[in-house]
Amino acid sequence: PPAVTFTPSTFGGVATSVTPASLVAGAAGNAVLVFTTGNPIPADGKIILEFPTTFAAVAATAATAGTGMTGTLAAATSGRVVTLTRSGGNEITAGTEVTVTIPSVTNQKYEGSSGVFVGLKTTLSDGSTRIDEATTGTGTLPPAVTFTPSTFGGVATSVTPASLVAGAAGNAVLVFTTGNPIPADGKIILEFPTTF
Repeated sequence: PPAVTFTPSTFGGVATSVTPASLVAGAAGNAVLVFTTGNPIPADGKIILEFPTTFAAVAATAATAGTGMTGTLAAATSGRVVTLTRSGGNEITAGTEVTVTIPSVTNQKYEGSSGVFVGLKTTLSDGSTRIDEATTGTGTLPPAVTFTPSTFGGVATSVTPASLVAGAAGNAVLVFTTGNPIPADGKIILEFPTTF
C-alpha cells in the first residue's frame, strides 16, 4: 500500500489567544499566548507565532513557560514571527492548556483592531514538521485585540488664551505632548467649553 500523508491537528479545535499586558496604543510589554495542544509537543519542539503587521514591533529574545509546560524556552524573532524553542523539559501531552509569556511586544500606535493573528503552529525540532496549526476555517487562530488611544503619555495638556480679560478676543495656545506619533496627514481636534 502507498504512503499516506497526514495533516497537522488544529489544536483540537480549541480557540487560542494572545493578550497584551496593555491594550493602550503604543504600549510596550508582555503578551500572553494561550493554546491547548491537539497533539503532544516533544521536549525539543517549537512554537511559532506570527503577529499581525499592525503591531509596531516584536523583539522577543526570551520567553517564559507558564502553565502546562516544563523546561525553558529560547526565543528568536524575525520581523513579527516569534519562534520559541523548548529545552530541558518533558513532552507536553495532548489536551494540555499551555501559557507562554512573550516580552518586548509593542502595540500599534493608534486605536482600533489589530486584525486576526497571522499564524500559530507547533512543530518538531526542525521547525517545519507541523504538529498543530491554527487555521481561519476552524476559528483557532488567535483573534484580534482592540487597542484604545493613548492619553498623551499621561502628560498634562493646556490651552492658554492670549488675554484672560472677560470678552477679549485673540489667540489661544494649545500645548500637549504626543503619546504616539501623529502622521503627516493627521488631525488635532480641540473642543472648547460652551463658556467661550
